[in-house]
Amino acid sequence: ARYTPNGLADATFGDLNPSTGQRTGRTAVNVLSASEGLNDVAVQSDGSVVGVGTAMEPFQPDGNKHYSFVTARWTPDGLLDPVFGDRGVALTNPSPNPGAQCGAVVLAPVGRITAFGSVSSSPIYVRGIWIFLGLLP
Repeated sequence: ARYTPNGLADATFGDLNPSTGQRTGRTAVNVLSASEGLNDVAVQSDGSVVGVGTAMEPFQPDGNKHYSFVTARWTPDGLLDPVFGDRGVALTNPSPNPGAQCGAVVLAPVGRITAFGSVSSSPIYVRGIWIFLGLLP
């Protein structure tokens, strides 16, 4: 969501309300399931918004839930950026382990996006392997 200085939803940003045809001030993306979320966001120099988080993949043949890094980019007006990833979303599982969680994003001056997170392995779920994932703009 983006707000004006007085705290109202920004009517120049986000998804369109189908009944009014006006922007809602917020945007959403459903990547894989209802079990996903953003953990960090950053604004690029051109006003594009980058968000990183975690999404649960459908059950795998091994019977486990698998989680992947999610990186999404929205244009300055709040729509998913069609030239980034797959229609605005890049999904990455940086490990064969089932538990990848992305927690932070850093933007480099040249436009690169670096996502930071960890992986855990079942059944112990011990964290400690940190992943640094660099994405081109």
